[in-house]
Amino acid sequence: MDAATVEVPAWGITLHTAGPVPERLCAVGLRAHDFTPDGAENRWPVVFAGAMEEPFQWCLLFRYAGQDPGSEPLWWRMPKDRKPAVPPEALAIDPAKILLLCEP
Repeated sequence: MDAATVEVPAWGITLHTAGPVPERLCAVGLRAHDFTPDGAENRWPVVFAGAMEEPFQWCLLFRYAGQDPGSEPLWWRMPKDRKPAVPPEALAIDPAKILLLCEP
């Protein structure tokens, strides 16, 4: 792996980030609105686990294909008018959108 790549064993994926990964990294954060079915980087197969309709948006729950089926799903949020008729087979996230969280 290079200095801008982080492995996320709980999800069974690696993520390429926009900058170097700090040595004190303890977690990564991904905003539910930042996923896209159209991106090329950090694109991984997903399995959908459900949907929640909210007043102004949809929240689709998913797990990465390599993620433990008993683990908590991730959330993909979008405005109501952008919910896909058929869930995509993969989702991507821009490297610049990955939050690198460190211990103090």
